[in-house]
Amino acid sequence: MPQLTAALRARPPAGAGPLVCATGLLAIGKGVFLSTLVVYLLTIVHVGSFAASSGAAAWGLAAVVAAVPAGLAMDRFPPRVVGAAASLGAVPMLAIAGSVHRLEYLLPAVFLGGGLDAVGGVARRTLLAARAGDGVAALAWARSASNAGFAIGAVLCVPLLGSHSPGTYRTAYVLAALSYAAVTVALLWAPARKSAAEETAEAVTQAAEQSAETAAPAPRRVETAAALATSTAILGLHASLLDVAFPLCIATRTSVPVSAFGWLLLINTLITIFGQIAASRWAQTVEGALRCTMRSALWTAACCVLLGLVALGPTPWQVATLVAAMLALTAGEMLQSAGEWGLSALLAEDHEHGFYQGACVFGESVQSSGGPLLVGAVLGAAPVVGWGVLGALLLSGHEVTRRLGRSLRPAP
Repeated sequence: MPQLTAALRARPPAGAGPLVCATGLLAIGKGVFLSTLVVYLLTIVHVGSFAASSGAAAWGLAAVVAAVPAGLAMDRFPPRVVGAAASLGAVPMLAIAGSVHRLEYLLPAVFLGGGLDAVGGVARRTLLAARAGDGVAALAWARSASNAGFAIGAVLCVPLLGSHSPGTYRTAYVLAALSYAAVTVALLWAPARKSAAEETAEAVTQAAEQSAETAAPAPRRVETAAALATSTAILGLHASLLDVAFPLCIATRTSVPVSAFGWLLLINTLITIFGQIAASRWAQTVEGALRCTMRSALWTAACCVLLGLVALGPTPWQVATLVAAMLALTAGEMLQSAGEWGLSALLAEDHEHGFYQGACVFGESVQSSGGPLLVGAVLGAAPVVGWGVLGALLLSGHEVTRRLGRSLRPAP
C-alpha cells in the first residue's frame, strides 16, 4: 500500500509536466492515425495491398531519413523553435491525408508528416534529456504518457475501423492533427525551468558550445552514437515481436483464440504504464544504463525461446507459455527503454543532446520500418528455427552494448 500511494503521488520532474502531457495527447492522435492508415487506404482510398503498405512504410522511412539531421539541428538551433515548427508543419499533413484520396498526393503528405513527426520527437527528447540530474526520469515519464496515449488511441480506433465513411476518417484525422498543435503550444508557451546548476553550466560552456556547433562530430562521439543507434535498432525488436510475432504465433501455432492477444496486449500496456518510471531508476548512471540494456537482450531473447516452445503442449500450456512470454517481453521492453534513455542522456555533453537523441530515434525508426518485415520473413521461412534466429539477433545486441561499455571505460 505505501508503494501504491507513493506511485500515485509521483509527479514528473519540475518543468517537464507540459511536455509530458502534450506527449500523451500526441500519442492518442498519432495512435489513431497510424493504427487506421492501412485500412483507410484500402477501404476509402481504394488502393491495393502493396500501395497501402507503402503508405504505412512512407511514415517510417521519413523518420529514418530525418532523425540524424534533426539531432544535429537541435545542437545548433533552439530545440523548442525547431520542434514547434516541425509539429506545426505536421498539422496540415495529417489533415491532407484524411481529405485527399489520390495516392500521388496522399503519399507525399504521409512522408512529410512522418519526417516532421521525427523532428518534433527529437526536439522533445532533447529538451527532456537535457534536464540537469533528471533527464532519464523525464524521458521515462514521457514514455509512460505515450504508452497511455497509445492505449487510449487503440480504443478510439475501434469505431473508426468499423466506419466506411470518408467524412468520419477526415474528422478523425483532423482531430489527430490537432494533437500536433497541442505539442506546438507546449513547446512554445510552457518552457521548462532552468535550475541554477543548468544556468551556471550554460554560462561556463557557452564558448565551447559555439565552437562545437560549427565543428564536425569527433570520431569517438560518432562511434558511440553509432553503437547506441545499432543497439537501439536491434534490441528495439521487442516492438515488432509484440505487433507481429505474438499474433502470428497465436494464429498459426496454438489452439488459443486470436482474441486472447488483446488480453496479452493489455498486460503489456498496464505493466509498462505503471512500471516504466520505476525501471528507469536503474539507469541513472552509465553503468546502470548499460546493465539495463544488456539485460533487456536476455529477457527479450527469453521471450523468443518461450514462443518457440508454445506449441509443445495442450491449450493450458499454451496459455501459460504465452503469458510468460509476454511478461519476459515486457521486462525486456522496459529495460531497453530505460537503458537507451540513460545512455543517450548521460553520455551527451551539454551541446550534444540532440545528436545522441537523433541517433536513438534513428535506431527506433529503422526498427519500426524494417522490424516487422524481418520478423515476418524469418518466421515465415522457418516457423520453428526462426525463433532461435531472432533470439540470436537479440543476443548480438547484447554484444554491441557490451563493447560500447568497454569503449567507454578509460584506458589503464
